Amino acid sequence: MKRTRATGGDSLELLLDTICNTFGGIVFISLLIVLMLQSSRDRLTARETSSVSEQDLELMRLDLAAAEVRVKRLQEARARQIAMLARHIPDELQERLHHLRQTTERQTQLEKRAAQRRQENLERFEELQHTHAEREEMRKQLEAARKELTELESQSRMMADARVVRLPRARSHPPLHGLQLSLCYDRLYFRHDPDELLSGQRRPNPDDYLITEVDSTFIRVQPKPTAGIDLRDPERARALLLARLRRFPQSEWSVTVTVWPDSFDVWSTARSIIADAGYHYALFPCKPETEIVDRGGREKVHF
Repeated sequence: MKRTRATGGDSLELLLDTICNTFGGIVFISLLIVLMLQSSRDRLTARETSSVSEQDLELMRLDLAAAEVRVKRLQEARARQIAMLARHIPDELQERLHHLRQTTERQTQLEKRAAQRRQENLERFEELQHTHAEREEMRKQLEAARKELTELESQSRMMADARVVRLPRARSHPPLHGLQLSLCYDRLYFRHDPDELLSGQRRPNPDDYLITEVDSTFIRVQPKPTAGIDLRDPERARALLLARLRRFPQSEWSVTVTVWPDSFDVWSTARSIIADAGYHYALFPCKPETEIVDRGGREKVHF
C-alpha cells in the first residue's frame, strides 16, 4: 500500500514538474516576444524615413491578430492545466500550486502588456507612415514653390532690366543768353529785334510785332497775324527758322517759347526744329488773357 502511494506521489510530482517546465517555457517565449517588440520599435524609429505600402501594413495587422489568438489559446490551455492539477494534486503540493497560480497571474499580466505594446507599436507605425506621406507631399510642394519662386525671380530680373532707363550724365553748362519766342496764330514770332539782341539791347521786333502803346515805363506790343513763321507748312517753317537761328550759336544761346492755347497743336513742329538744331529750350504755356511783361535787361539762363 505504501509503495503504491509513493509511486502515485512521484507521478504527480513528475506531472507538476512537467507543467512547471512548460509554464517556464511559455514565460520565456513571452519575454522573448516583449524584447523583440521593443527592438522592432527601435528599428521602426530608426527607419522612419522608409516607406511601407498599405498591403504590408495589412499583413502586419493580420500577424498581430494571429499572435493574439495564439497567446489566448496558450492562456486557456494553461488555465485548464492548473484546474486539472487542483483536482488531483496532494495536499503537500498545494503550496507549489499556489505559487504556480501567482506566477500564472503575473504571466497573464505580462502577456496583456505585450499585447498592448504590440497594438501601440502598430498604431505608432501607422502614424509614422502617415507622417512620412505628409512630409513627402510637403517636400514636393516645397520643391514646386521653390521652382516657381526661381521663375518669378528670373521674370522680375528680366522686367527690371527691361525698365532700366539710361539717363545722360548731368553736365555743368555756363549760363546762356535767352532767345524769347512767342507761338500764337500757328506762327512763331521773335520777340526782340535780332540785330539789337546781338548787341545786347532788348527792343521789340518791328518785323513781327505792332507797337500799340508807348509809355515812359513800358511799350505795349501785339503780334502781327500775318508776320512770323507759319508752322502749318513744316518744311518751309524749318528752313526759315533755321536761317534766323543761325545767327545765335547753340553754345551761347537758349530758346524759351511762350505758347498760347490756339497754337498748342503746332508746338510739336517748333520743338522738333529747335531740338534738331541743338538748342536747349524751355516751354512756357499761358492762357489767352495772359499778358507777357518784358522788363528788359540781358537775361541769362542756366541749364
